[in-house]
Amino acid sequence: MASFKVEGPELKKLVKIARKQPVAFGFNPGAKEEEHYFGLDRKKPSKVVGKEAKDEGPGAKFAFGEMTVLGKEIHLKCERELPGMAKKLKKWLKKQKVALNVVILDASGNLLEQDIEDNLPDDPELELDDAAPEAGSAPEAPVPAPAPEEPTSEDTTTTGADAEALTRRLKEISARIKGLPEDRAAQIAAAFKSVVKLAQSGDLTAAAAGADKLEAALAKLSPIPKGDDSAPAPDNPQVAKLLKAVETLRAQAAPIADPQSQSQVADLLKEAEANAGGGQAEAALGLLKQAQEAIKAALAAPKDATSSDPNAAKWVAQFPKLEEAVKDARALDGKINPDHPDLVELSRLWQWATDNANDDPPNYTKALETVPALVAQIKKLRAAKAAGDPALNVATDVKPFAEAQLKWRAARGTMKSELQKLQAEIVKVCADDPELEGVAAEVGSLSDNLIGLDARLEDALIAIVNAAPGTTREEAKTSAKTLLAEYRRELDADFFQVVDGGNGFVSVAVAQTARQALDDIARTLG
Repeated sequence: MASFKVEGPELKKLVKIARKQPVAFGFNPGAKEEEHYFGLDRKKPSKVVGKEAKDEGPGAKFAFGEMTVLGKEIHLKCERELPGMAKKLKKWLKKQKVALNVVILDASGNLLEQDIEDNLPDDPELELDDAAPEAGSAPEAPVPAPAPEEPTSEDTTTTGADAEALTRRLKEISARIKGLPEDRAAQIAAAFKSVVKLAQSGDLTAAAAGADKLEAALAKLSPIPKGDDSAPAPDNPQVAKLLKAVETLRAQAAPIADPQSQSQVADLLKEAEANAGGGQAEAALGLLKQAQEAIKAALAAPKDATSSDPNAAKWVAQFPKLEEAVKDARALDGKINPDHPDLVELSRLWQWATDNANDDPPNYTKALETVPALVAQIKKLRAAKAAGDPALNVATDVKPFAEAQLKWRAARGTMKSELQKLQAEIVKVCADDPELEGVAAEVGSLSDNLIGLDARLEDALIAIVNAAPGTTREEAKTSAKTLLAEYRRELDADFFQVVDGGNGFVSVAVAQTARQALDDIARTLG
């Protein structure tokens, strides 16, 4: 029985939630609109919702990932996508009285397709409730609305890229307010709400100035220790130890691939955390033992049918290079038309190959049969680029900035994977040593050091590509240089001085990757 499938009022409720946080989605289209399966859940991993879409949906093909709502657009970031999703979902949403555009992205955030309609009607049922925040809490940051009219030279509104950057800042500020003690959060929550309203009204300049003041105020306040905001402070040493054990097991469970096992462990750890915070130490210990056994069993389980299928090893060996080649083809020069027929065909072939490889049981023979056609399609796209197809290429004078944007995106991906390598090694070394369990429990917080090295530079570089030659383009370059200087200041922090070779666990290339990419981009900006 479908437990995640949503329609009507329940769909609208989760659309509102998706304005504040990502929501897992699963989609399985039927022959008719009324047969479509569309599932959402705010807590379960996307793979779990995707599995239900596969099992309960009417068709053989399905998609899943994370849904967010930005203004009047639903953004579906897909771990597994389907060609034509945007138009199918847009029509289905209209039947559900949900007047929103649909944007389909791949797992890296690259645009695949979209169905955009201007002048969509406002629907109060899809907007966030305008309620005053409780003491100790702050409203989640909304997406700043675009200016109602085209900006003129005298306008104070900013670009879409600036709006996205402001949204990210407000979300980070909201999270920091939630980490404050109740009395301190109350002092700043009202001011935060005023800034949010400015952003919603479209006055992004004033909202950005307000965000500057909020960040300055937060810098003077001392945040409470990281952890579950709803849990009591672990004054009891036994409670603190149990909560650390929960975090350690969460880190150990991260590599679990099976969605059901992943969900089982997550539920056990959540219940253990609640029992520990409520003083039920014995019950928490029992749940932790169950979670530990479940993790061991899941990690030791055989991986589908790969051991018995001779083509499995061939597919596994080719997949990383194919995936990288497909991503490169989809993002030629950082500016591409998702409706280009060659790209549509590439998406269809890639979906067919991965669907077969990920099927239950996997059909690696069919997946491999698609590889020659995939390679030919990638070559065709590269030839179109070389021939100067205007649907694929950017102008020669801004091409270096498009390439710089791709360089920073790739660098951020490398930094993240290198940090994950360090985190995994810390857990491996410390998890079984009681004296070091505190170190393992804090491993997730290492990712916080990358927050400042975000995607704003990508937006700034694409703004240069899209800017008119002359003064406008030079202003866009100045904005990018300002960000570049900010990122270099981030790299002066103590963490980046020691993370690569002096972390005491494993040699990685986090800071080195960032510095090299920023140096290359600085040369491009001149």
